Amino acid sequence: MRGQSFSSDSDERWRSLVQIAAEIGIPIKEKLIVQLERDMSSPELGYPVMQHLLTNNKEQFTALVAFNDMSAIGAIRALQDLGLRVPADISVIGFDDIKAAAFSNPRLTTIRQPLSNMGRIAAQCVLNRLHGSERFREEITVEPELVIRESTQRIEAKSRSNGNKRRTLSTSGNTTLHAD
Repeated sequence: MRGQSFSSDSDERWRSLVQIAAEIGIPIKEKLIVQLERDMSSPELGYPVMQHLLTNNKEQFTALVAFNDMSAIGAIRALQDLGLRVPADISVIGFDDIKAAAFSNPRLTTIRQPLSNMGRIAAQCVLNRLHGSERFREEITVEPELVIRESTQRIEAKSRSNGNKRRTLSTSGNTTLHAD
């Protein structure tokens, strides 16, 4: 589920997702890519997009990576309204780790952005610049954290087309993801 075109981090999240999926051997089928369009911060964001995908596409899938937690929560509701079980039929993962993610049903697996750490780093950079102790940095990378809750489950290796190979991806040594 791609983020809205007007969102500042939509393209970067999508590129990263596509890159990592390719590295661990998970195909992303063009027919299954959906684009968020609306500007809202409620589960309504993901609900109609997922509903449209499920009613207009016969291609089966086992997982959804949503642009953010709100769209993931809405997508889960659409899946449930159409009789699908999360995670038994389809695993769903969000991004951001908003407070509601831990209280949704099922509790949402998500990628947590370390916002307080990001704020602390930004404030320190401003102070360092004001005091002349640090030069301007174009980019600072802060690693996210995978928070596993109830909306995802492991799939059996035999159901995957890549056989029984276990592939491990480490993102800068902090988060390890496995694909079976």
